[in-house]
Amino acid sequence: HYPLRRQRQMCIRDRARIGLTNLSWPFATLTVTRNKLKIKLFLMGSMEFLPTDIVSIVPHSGFSSNGLKINHNIKSYSKKIIFWTSVEPADILKKIDETGFLTLR
Repeated sequence: HYPLRRQRQMCIRDRARIGLTNLSWPFATLTVTRNKLKIKLFLMGSMEFLPTDIVSIVPHSGFSSNGLKINHNIKSYSKKIIFWTSVEPADILKKIDETGFLTLR
C-alpha cells in the first residue's frame, strides 16, 4: 500500500472574530500548511500559529453563524479567535487534518 498523501495547503476566505472585532466576508483568510496556521485579517495584519501554539480547534456556533474557535497559548493574541464560515466546520477540520498540521502538536 502507498502512504496517504497529505494535502499541502488548505485556504478559505470568509469571516472572523478577534476579541470584540468582527470582520465580514471576504476580509478574513484562513490558511493552513503542515507547519503553520495563519489568519490574515484585512487592515489588521495577520495571526500565525505553530502546531505547538494550538490547544484545540473546535466547532463554534454563534447567533446565526458557525465557525471554528481557535484555542491557543499565545499571550499576545486575543483569547477569542473565531473563524466564521459558511462551510460546515467539520469539513474544514477535516481539511486542516489532511495538511498534517494537527498531528505535529
